[in-house]
Amino acid sequence: GASHDPCSEVFCGSKPFSEVETFQVAQFISNHNDTIVNYINFHSYSQLWMSPWGYTTILPSDFKLQDDGSIKAVNAIATIHGTQYHHGAYASISYIASGITIDWMYEKVNVTFSYIVELRDNGTYGFLLPANQIIPCGEEMLAGTIALLQYIEQYVYT
Repeated sequence: GASHDPCSEVFCGSKPFSEVETFQVAQFISNHNDTIVNYINFHSYSQLWMSPWGYTTILPSDFKLQDDGSIKAVNAIATIHGTQYHHGAYASISYIASGITIDWMYEKVNVTFSYIVELRDNGTYGFLLPANQIIPCGEEMLAGTIALLQYIEQYVYT
């Protein structure tokens, strides 16, 4: 899932957090890691709600907790406009990818509830989602995120 060619769209960088943008995000997260209980990295497209791991198909020890949160989110999403999202560990339902943020958040920052969400659609429009689907997608993500946060609140604070 990465290239050492600096002209490639999937250039991995010369080292972890080698680019100023990723370095700054990592610094911010590291400075606030004792207050972070959830991390969601939104992408497009494929309609997937994924938890660690990305680098291996071996499931993490917290997978059941993570996937139960995913189930809450995708069920809430479906109630809004009927859009179906698949859920599971990243490498199991997508492809093996190294250096993804949810793996770092889970392993190094200790954020159990770390997710990558691939938004609408499932391939018809790809990255060029029609304007009339943007607000419905936002409504779905709000519902999914609220359901996930309610689940996390029950798990973390009870």
